[in-house]
Amino acid sequence: MNEDRQWPALARALGRADLLDDPRFATKPQRLANSQDLIRILDEAFATHDLAHWNDVLAAHGLVFDMVAKVSEIDRDEQMLINQVLVPFEDGALLTVNSPLFVEGASKVAPRRPPDIGQHTDEILREAGYDDAALRELRAAGVIV
Repeated sequence: MNEDRQWPALARALGRADLLDDPRFATKPQRLANSQDLIRILDEAFATHDLAHWNDVLAAHGLVFDMVAKVSEIDRDEQMLINQVLVPFEDGALLTVNSPLFVEGASKVAPRRPPDIGQHTDEILREAGYDDAALRELRAAGVIV
């Protein structure tokens, strides 16, 4: 089991080699049974240094790990940007989630912001045959904005 192989390296990386002799954490089932205690211990250990420190220490110990991003960090996630999971709107101001659909032979269109309420009302209703007088009547009656 990968967890059993990495547990000693994690304990040493955290400066808590003493945990390797603690019977509560000797095996995966015991760590699971005592997970509340273990989480408290791990939280305390990780709170002693910043993310950059732990990134270096865990990597130096050959541990497989990753950080859980905060929502506020997602738009700077290198993997999300390189893989074009997040792409800019056509005006370039903000990012949005890219469409997962690809159509062979067709280029993707840059995402656009949704229209404002009523932004295309006149255009659509004119295509449907309404003239300016009819649009004024609909607005006066509160049917459209």
